[in-house]
Amino acid sequence: MAAKLLTATAIRAAKTPSRETLLADGDGLFLRVRPRGKDWLFIYSRDGRRRKMGFGPYPDVSLERAREKAGTSRQLIADGIDPALARAAADAEQKAAEAASAARPTVKMLFEDWHRKEASKRRDQGAEIRRAFAKDVLPVIGSMYADEVSRRHIMQVLDEVKERGVGRYANVLLQYLRQMFRFAALREIVAGDPRPADSARSASRSGRRYVAHRRFLASWSN
Repeated sequence: MAAKLLTATAIRAAKTPSRETLLADGDGLFLRVRPRGKDWLFIYSRDGRRRKMGFGPYPDVSLERAREKAGTSRQLIADGIDPALARAAADAEQKAAEAASAARPTVKMLFEDWHRKEASKRRDQGAEIRRAFAKDVLPVIGSMYADEVSRRHIMQVLDEVKERGVGRYANVLLQYLRQMFRFAALREIVAGDPRPADSARSASRSGRRYVAHRRFLASWSN
């Protein structure tokens, strides 16, 4: 491995040039200095072609961190893997995971969506609802996927509240939960089943999907 050429002092002292300049650190790592700023560049050869991969701007990415990235990239090359393609694959996997998470929200994510779109429109901007969920709902089921919540989980939340001797508040909390899951059901955020509510409403609601949560939501008030 070649001796490292750059120092933190030299990088800070590097003057802004009129045109792009590359300052070598060795083993394919360069500090690219341009009129608009400094950033890290890794240059390597793959299948007989010269390739470049950015490591981010300086000083957001320090000299030490840039060297770590370069070392990881060199190891990938030694293993026969193109580091740029490996990073692209990792980015795609992360984006897919984020998309899947957004498509299947947790109770906490559902709450934030419902609160922003509906509960916050109340006179107190949804402050009371947020306090109630933060205290009694999210600590219990907030990390669960919304479509996995069953009546048993709801009863767990309510039973813990009732144990404090505040049954009336438990009823209020139940209504908040029903409103939130109704919001989710109408948007098909939770798993569903396309059935009309009843014959009197079927004409005006034709084509709308009704989810399985509807049945246990209605049962909460029994």
